[in-house]
Amino acid sequence: MAQSFSLRGQVVDEDLQAIAGAQVELLNSVQLQFTTSEGFFTFNVLTDTLYTLAIRSLGYAEQRVTLSPTTQNSVQVRLQPSAKILAEVQIDGTGIRSTSTSSQAVITVTRSDLDQSAEGSFVDALTPVAGINAINTGVGIAKPVIRGMSYNRIMVNDQGVKQEGQQWGSDHGLEIDQFDVQQVEIIKGPASLRYGSDAMGGVINILPTPFPERGQLQTEVKGIYQYNNNLRGLSAAAEGNHQGWLYRLRYSQQDFDNYRVPADRFTYAGFELPIYDERLRNTAGQERNFAFTTGLKRDWGQSTVKISRFHQRVGLFPGAVGIPSGYQLQRYDQRRSIGLPRQDNTHWKVLWNTQYGWDRSILEIDAGYQHNQRLEESLPHTQNVGQTADGTVAHDLRLRTYSLNARLIQEMGSQWTVTYGVQGQRMQNNYGGFEFLIPAFTTWQGGGFTLVEYADSPVNPRWQFNAGLRFDGGQHEILEHQQPLYDETLQPTGEFEQRNADLTRQFADVSGAVGAQWQPSSTWQMKLNVGTSFRMPTAIELASNGVHHGTFRHELGNPDLQSERGYQLDYALTYQQGKISSTLTPFVAYYDQYIYLAPTASFSRLPSGSQLTWEFRQADASFWGGEWVTNYQPISNLNVQASLEYVANYNLDFQLPLPLTPPFSALGEVTYQIITQQGWLQSLELHGDVRWVADQNRVDRNERATPGYTLLGGGISSEWLMGDTFFNIMVQVDNALNTQYLHHLSRYRLLNLPEPGRNVVVTLRVPLSFNLNS
Repeated sequence: MAQSFSLRGQVVDEDLQAIAGAQVELLNSVQLQFTTSEGFFTFNVLTDTLYTLAIRSLGYAEQRVTLSPTTQNSVQVRLQPSAKILAEVQIDGTGIRSTSTSSQAVITVTRSDLDQSAEGSFVDALTPVAGINAINTGVGIAKPVIRGMSYNRIMVNDQGVKQEGQQWGSDHGLEIDQFDVQQVEIIKGPASLRYGSDAMGGVINILPTPFPERGQLQTEVKGIYQYNNNLRGLSAAAEGNHQGWLYRLRYSQQDFDNYRVPADRFTYAGFELPIYDERLRNTAGQERNFAFTTGLKRDWGQSTVKISRFHQRVGLFPGAVGIPSGYQLQRYDQRRSIGLPRQDNTHWKVLWNTQYGWDRSILEIDAGYQHNQRLEESLPHTQNVGQTADGTVAHDLRLRTYSLNARLIQEMGSQWTVTYGVQGQRMQNNYGGFEFLIPAFTTWQGGGFTLVEYADSPVNPRWQFNAGLRFDGGQHEILEHQQPLYDETLQPTGEFEQRNADLTRQFADVSGAVGAQWQPSSTWQMKLNVGTSFRMPTAIELASNGVHHGTFRHELGNPDLQSERGYQLDYALTYQQGKISSTLTPFVAYYDQYIYLAPTASFSRLPSGSQLTWEFRQADASFWGGEWVTNYQPISNLNVQASLEYVANYNLDFQLPLPLTPPFSALGEVTYQIITQQGWLQSLELHGDVRWVADQNRVDRNERATPGYTLLGGGISSEWLMGDTFFNIMVQVDNALNTQYLHHLSRYRLLNLPEPGRNVVVTLRVPLSFNLNS
């Protein structure tokens, strides 16, 4: 039998009183425990190496400790109340972007959570979180939705820098390598005060990954296979800390076939068309991603530079662009072939992150450069265009973004913390291709804010308050576009049509919020946040003018749009006692001059049109809803979780719901862990889940209702030991009953195409750690 080691500890508060029910996670492992009534926990491990544990409990800041089975295998962890106490500044490599003291609903998603989701993209892996959904285009293309809001109302921050990659389109995914994410913080609801105009609906923060301790080298190899589309993926990483010099390297790749659906035909424009072999034609794809980080960690803090490249090439179902003809849908054997139409996206990113601490202050600086090139390729004749110099490139969108953010956090006495922040961004968009949708533009945005936080006691605060004010301004400089015209033989006529004129628009406004937390006892916690925010219209909303294939409409911008103004109220009530914890998070919001796309009564005038013209309009709107999540742990190795989510909205001018609103849904999950320590198999975790989604009949004009459905899933996570190598194997089954259903937020729903059928995902992870000082 292999030798076993124990890691033990006790979790206490500042008064050395035991904290029962605290969550203790052995990072990069499937092991997770809750402390006993006396605050104790025990992990059994197999190798003599360093282990990092994350300890979390309601009302306290997360704390991480490192233990060694032979040199220090026990610890007493004293959790700090969640108020920021900066008198002793310590920079641990994760920065202090975490908003655990926020008066809003904040969710932390760990690497083990992402692994258990085992989805085709980073965004899809977040969807088990209540209130989070995804607008998807088949497999591998997804964008986040928080409480019914998406596009430029949801900000994705990668290590403090806003991700910019043409996120205005429903068919545009998020250029993030899902294997290169270790911890995510999700803010549900408006966060404009801290993050700016584009955070009106929420924020997804990809937090920096902590580096190993000095003298440590850690490596990881992860493989993944998905049955449904025969996906094969590999990700390898190495990271270390040599006398404070930091380094990390990761390479990831994925290749996948056309995916399976539980149907052999679909209905399009009144015609019934075949789906041969129950596979959607031309939905194969591939990814090639790498990232390199280097930096320096010293007593004063840490500074790193990260260079990454994301590349995705994925086919689109023929009906997504133009009209699918019979030959395009015929059976063919080369299921990995990526034909036309397709997307080819490349995203370069350079990030510089610095945290510097002194006395009772911390300065954080995040700077970034991004170059996003998005190619949309298709056959010109499907858009009624003849041969052009652009060949098959319909759109060649090139966006360059420069970002600089800085925050100064200062403790002003024992109870007050003040944060000062400034942000600036410059975006420049150019384009090519034989089609036109959005013009060339240059956008400048900048803002500054002040946030004040108060805790009634720096040791054990029952009340915490925060209030802040922010000013933002921006300018769009949009250039004219003249589009060549073609005759009925698809030849250029030599004439041109002005799609948009030169336009310069400036915007400026203020945002503000006040919030409070009240923790009357260790059992109850309440949060309330009231704020007002604004969002300036994008260049796309002001000046787009062309057929957006796949959304099946001609999108027409409105140069007279004004800024949106929102008034939001968020509430969170949490109960935690012994083996049960429950959180209720209702919200309500009113928006003045809310920007949305609305259908008109006319068809597109373009030769490639044959679609209704939709134009950007403004109307007053309201949103309301909430989430309820409950966890119950009847015994130490069994956990039961149930969650509900609901969001509704209303166009107050036309008395209609807004489009693309997620339906009411419920998710139930059961997890059972077995520690065997017998032979090769050392531990086993079984989990099952059931998701029920209601009918979505609250739809906008010309938006189809979607019937509800129920999905079953489950999986096994295990830890193994072979020789001196310790590794993990996970098997996940999604849509176990091969249910045929429509996802209300899917692009392909417009074609009546069902979502992927049964999928079995197998993941293998082999981590290795070396002590270079020994």
